Amino acid sequence: FAFGTLLSGLLYPVRNWDSLWHIMPRITFWLQQGSFAPFPTPVGQQLTTYPLSAWFITHIKLTTGGSDFFIEIVQWCAYLSSIYLGSHISKLLGAKRRGCHWVALLIATVPMALLQATTTQYDLLVAAYALATVYLIMSLITTPANALSPHRLLSHAIILALLISAGINAKITYLFMIAPFMLWLGIYGLRTHPARTIVKFSSVLIII
Repeated sequence: FAFGTLLSGLLYPVRNWDSLWHIMPRITFWLQQGSFAPFPTPVGQQLTTYPLSAWFITHIKLTTGGSDFFIEIVQWCAYLSSIYLGSHISKLLGAKRRGCHWVALLIATVPMALLQATTTQYDLLVAAYALATVYLIMSLITTPANALSPHRLLSHAIILALLISAGINAKITYLFMIAPFMLWLGIYGLRTHPARTIVKFSSVLIII
């Protein structure tokens, strides 16, 4: 599936509506004016939709001399990341090796994931950030409290804050995906860690 979607994305130009209506025109305007500043356009989505995926594609076009050949690589990498993270989350939940493989296959064959892996849309990127956040939260919860050193907690807090920042810039629906898991992490932290540790962890999240 990974090879097939990659090959399809490389051989055939992007033709889906979102890419042609507001994602690629937005990138073209950015490259033309040499900045990410707003530009005159009758299409409001070119100015108001979430910028992270478009930023990535813009830099890919800059490094490839303006070519559209690799523009779908952002979504394709997010597709692979989602498969990997989903199988590892199932492992944290207690799945055996075969179960992890089935989860990976299930994610890889989701019709919308297969279709979007060859486009410049950003839903797979949001899904990858959400799964990475869930994986980090679950790794914290499944690790015994006495095995989490202050240094490890600090590094996890920094990574979690960066994931949340990136996820919001990818698409606001990211917050709805991770909200139950953030609540779970908060309840778990209050039950297993002293208040001083919770304050430090939360402060790092808020500052970053």
